[in-house]
Amino acid sequence: MGVRNSRYWMGQLNWFIDDAGNRENSGADSAHPIPENERLLRMGPNARWDGGEYHLHYLTDLDNIELLGQMTSDSAVFLHGSATNGQGQSTLLSGTAGTVVAQNYGTNTPWQVPASAIPVSWTTSGYITASSTSRMRLTSGATVGGKLWLMKDLGAKTARCSNIYPALTYTLASIGIPVIGREPGSLTTGDTFLIEKLTQVKNFKCNLQSDAIFTTVSPANNLLPQPNIIIESLCLGRRDSNYGLVHLAGQRATYLLDGCLISGVQDSSFDNCMVYVCGCAHANSTGNHKSFNNGYYHCGFSLGQLLVDDAGDFSSIAFFRDWIIQNNGTVGRMLVHNRGRVQPFRFACFNCTTAIQLQNGSEMTFFKTVSGNCALWGSGNTTGYVMSPFTRVSYPTGQGAGFTMANASSDITFEFGGKTTSRVFDDGIGLYTTPRTMSFANLQASIASGGFGERISDPVGLNYFGITGSTSD
Repeated sequence: MGVRNSRYWMGQLNWFIDDAGNRENSGADSAHPIPENERLLRMGPNARWDGGEYHLHYLTDLDNIELLGQMTSDSAVFLHGSATNGQGQSTLLSGTAGTVVAQNYGTNTPWQVPASAIPVSWTTSGYITASSTSRMRLTSGATVGGKLWLMKDLGAKTARCSNIYPALTYTLASIGIPVIGREPGSLTTGDTFLIEKLTQVKNFKCNLQSDAIFTTVSPANNLLPQPNIIIESLCLGRRDSNYGLVHLAGQRATYLLDGCLISGVQDSSFDNCMVYVCGCAHANSTGNHKSFNNGYYHCGFSLGQLLVDDAGDFSSIAFFRDWIIQNNGTVGRMLVHNRGRVQPFRFACFNCTTAIQLQNGSEMTFFKTVSGNCALWGSGNTTGYVMSPFTRVSYPTGQGAGFTMANASSDITFEFGGKTTSRVFDDGIGLYTTPRTMSFANLQASIASGGFGERISDPVGLNYFGITGSTSD
């Protein structure tokens, strides 16, 4: 067939990619796939994505994907991990949930799912390992098509699982603008599921530029703007001992990552790029992941460490709608530094030495939604917060009661973990009190009863942990 100019090929809206495919194929259906290099060659380095909704289906694992060119405001690019939207590359196991333990924020209980179809254990079967590229997808029940992730093998063929992100329909009209208040789905005893292998892309780079104009929308609790690059059911980055590249950039580009495994995020640009990470997992063999700047929305799970780094853009904020961190056996925590700013709604950590660490002027501000209250929860941690000087944690008035995270040693420490007590200024007597333990319980208690009255302040290290003074975010 040979190579034609990109204007000809940009009229083709559906592409099916397999690096073992024939370069002379059309790439228009799963029976005639082409290699990724051929797709890039046909479109060219200055492709104009102006045909509407483009769908790129990646059928098998591959080394590299690179997207280049300019998108018009009425167009979008969808990248799928199989020939069927919303599904993984292949099915590894079909099962039925046994007696499910439902997630409960107040008792620090995540989803627990037993499955008799597992031959020996989730780990032995290869579904919870350092190199796994699999996820769980529900095929019956209240959240058909919902995605969730296996966090930890609890024995007795039972897995600790993440929140459940509802299935999406992959058109621009159906996806719309993500809503902060969207609740996770649910599952119950007897629901059926699949364990799916995701198509792995070792190096992913996108620098699509868009001429979209960001505008204000309603109702309240919407995020901005409309996604125009939608990536679903793919493993981005490497799951072996090497380091993969995941580079998300592009002027006025807005990404939605749905049901993806993200391993090895390296960087993002400093332009107007924005990312919604929905129903995804961060995981690799080292457990060290860099987040983004310029405004990001997360709903999902991290195995290991999640790093939020401002990288110099003070206006950037990372939103965490519902996120869980599970220690991967070597490390587990959320690290925010270099003036990074994060806004969690409901956030959990399990089996971490330090659950959350703030450094170098970083801030964490909990928010509530129209329909729900915030929560800080989890268990098995040694320490909840470790805060270096010039850091701040705050939450809306009345929301601290949702802080139920169970920690073995301490809830809050200042000055690199060396200070577990603090004084509080008592207006009634005009003096500072004697030191009091910085715990979530004492944070909530009144000053008269031995607590902090929802404000822990360190005048030496200039740390703060307490209310914002507002009843909302």
